[in-house]
Amino acid sequence: HFDTFSFKAVALEQAGTPKSSNEIIRELHYHLVHIGIRHEVQTKRLTLPRYVNIYKDKEDGTDKLEMARLEQDLHASFTKHFENEATLKRLVAVESAENFYIQLSDLFIGSVARILNREENNTQLNHKDTLADYIISLLRLDLSDQSTYQDSAFVHFL
Repeated sequence: HFDTFSFKAVALEQAGTPKSSNEIIRELHYHLVHIGIRHEVQTKRLTLPRYVNIYKDKEDGTDKLEMARLEQDLHASFTKHFENEATLKRLVAVESAENFYIQLSDLFIGSVARILNREENNTQLNHKDTLADYIISLLRLDLSDQSTYQDSAFVHFL
């Protein structure tokens, strides 16, 4: 189903970032959506104009104000960067246990995070590392080269 499903991630080295974790998460969600749509349009996997529904994993501690700010930021971004060709219709936080696609996204993000946070000389790999390596290899991503991506998977490094 790669013609209709893709994986996107945004990675940021958090050390030295002066913002709160809620602000960082909101900005990363913003960048993920903006960069993801731009990538899909550039690879011709998506055409505009389009209404966009966004479903994100519900996070403990993410309050209604942060979701409202993210929604406002995305509306402004769509107007500015996509010249009203993309319109945010819905932004919804859902429980991952209730949504197969959010569970797949969790596996992808967990794999990316596990590999990017792995210590260089760590020879004590376990089953989670093996699964992360397998998932990233299936998507043909090389996370050591921060400029490569496939049409169906993309990691943007900030």
